[in-house]
Amino acid sequence: MRRFNFIITVLLGCLFLLPMPAQSLAEEKEGAVYRPFKGIYHLHTRFSHDSKAELRDIAHIAREIGAEFVVVTDHNNMDAKDHYPKLQLEEPPLFIFGDEVSVTEGHLVVLGVPEAPPELDTAALIDWVHEKGGYAFLAHPFSPKNPWKSWEVDTWDGFEVFNFADNIRTSDWGDVIDSYFSHDSEKLMENTQRISDRYRDLWHQHEAAKRKFAILAATDAHLKRSTHQFETALKSVAQYVWAEELTPEAVIEALGQGRSYFVFEKEPSAKQFSFIAEKDGEFFYVPGEEVSLEDGMNLHVKLPVSAHIYLLRDGDIILDQESEELSYPLSEPGAYRVEIELEGEPWIYTNSIYVE
Repeated sequence: MRRFNFIITVLLGCLFLLPMPAQSLAEEKEGAVYRPFKGIYHLHTRFSHDSKAELRDIAHIAREIGAEFVVVTDHNNMDAKDHYPKLQLEEPPLFIFGDEVSVTEGHLVVLGVPEAPPELDTAALIDWVHEKGGYAFLAHPFSPKNPWKSWEVDTWDGFEVFNFADNIRTSDWGDVIDSYFSHDSEKLMENTQRISDRYRDLWHQHEAAKRKFAILAATDAHLKRSTHQFETALKSVAQYVWAEELTPEAVIEALGQGRSYFVFEKEPSAKQFSFIAEKDGEFFYVPGEEVSLEDGMNLHVKLPVSAHIYLLRDGDIILDQESEELSYPLSEPGAYRVEIELEGEPWIYTNSIYVE
């Protein structure tokens, strides 16, 4: 739907026409504003059988790294949700409680439902989640430990293309083991902050199939022995959403609709990044949204520093350049997204804007 507003015109002028530092994206939409919020997606507390992490300690780490929300996904329960009010945490981050459910096909992360799902077969479980207004995402679909076993069930809403715990298991063991047990976080990040070929191929396969879906990036953090290693996992990747406000409902909707991007954090902040489709400064769209192709429509990317920008359509690179900004006139439909490298290292990955 077109959104005509003088404020938008001024905002886009500031973002894309004036020689000033990049600004964080804000979209005027029916009286509300989309803003970027930084979070941590997919982690486990002491209410999982394989983690000892306390909610209060997670909140402390999240504040240190600037995370505004935390998505807890304990195994087969949402008990942490009942315990959370007792802590009376008045400062951010916002805690959101989901459930990593073990099903015959693998593991599903369920968000936006009021209670832990009942025991159902996978297809029925996803239907139950959707009936409750929630979303179901594939967790670590190529994990050596718990891979997704049947692609015949395809009613899920998205999948992880990065999972820190999975990447530890599949990285070069010599380097990973050395950095893991020596508490060398920088080296561990260097060896694990990447999208594996199998996940990239899966991503491209579903883009080529013209299906709308959301991609996510998971820390999959478990506190087993070392607090340092748990903290490193929480810092391994940041999941950003574009949402109207910082509430569980708004964040979950943004994740489910793909109104998001994920970041291997570096300086400067990825909050100063934007990727939109717009026409004449009158209205614009962010990833996860659908737009009808019209004359005069353009894609815009803006960064706080010069970096290598890859623009993709339906999974294929159609343009790449080193710059702080990119503009691309839209002339054909497709799913458009960007991948960005900073100084040769992976940095920002977005969901798609769907041009029809």
